[in-house]
Amino acid sequence: MRRGRQDLRETSGDGTTFGLPTGFGGPVRGIVGWSRILADREGLCVINTDPARPSEAWVTIDSALHGPGGLLTLLPGGSPGTATSVTVEARNGAVVFVTLPLGAFATYA
Repeated sequence: MRRGRQDLRETSGDGTTFGLPTGFGGPVRGIVGWSRILADREGLCVINTDPARPSEAWVTIDSALHGPGGLLTLLPGGSPGTATSVTVEARNGAVVFVTLPLGAFATYA
């Protein structure tokens, strides 16, 4: 996770409309995702920036590296209560659906 390019990822609350995270003039509240990509490996980092409630969202990943039905596995150091794996879906290229407890962080690869 120390090397490679870093890409902010589009997210969606409904699985259809995707965009980069924005706070619309205030703080961002919800899931923010970004990837570290080195050669043919991607690590997806996600954080729930809402300190008051759990959040869920579809987060875009690199469709050239991940096909539908593939799995990303939670790496050590994630927040308790986070799913141990997420399944790749064919939306907006390729996405995974993540649910995070309030203020939680997770890394999948």
